[in-house]
Amino acid sequence: MLGKDYQGLTAVLKGPMHAIVGAGALRLLLPLRWEARRICSGPSPFTILYGLIEGRRYRVLVRINHRLYALRIKPIPGRVGLRGTLVYGVWRDVPRELIVRTTSGKVVETMEVGRVIA
Repeated sequence: MLGKDYQGLTAVLKGPMHAIVGAGALRLLLPLRWEARRICSGPSPFTILYGLIEGRRYRVLVRINHRLYALRIKPIPGRVGLRGTLVYGVWRDVPRELIVRTTSGKVVETMEVGRVIA
């Protein structure tokens, strides 16, 4: 876009039926690039939030109904071509807030995400 390359991720859920959940450019919330989707197919809707964080110096949490939940962490192998660590989570409810903290607990950034999740 506009002469620049942007990294993106595609999330695919596997089960009896698989669905491509999200793809494309990631939203920016330094130091996190993330995407979220609300999936309403089937009897139980759910929300998936995933993205790339710089290294392992940060933790990403979401606030749902006054509780904090940490996103899971998965290092990305260098051969994939994306730099960073994958973070992801799946919930029945829509997260209200996204929080990025350092491993020492200092809040780096917060954002209300309930309004931007499609």
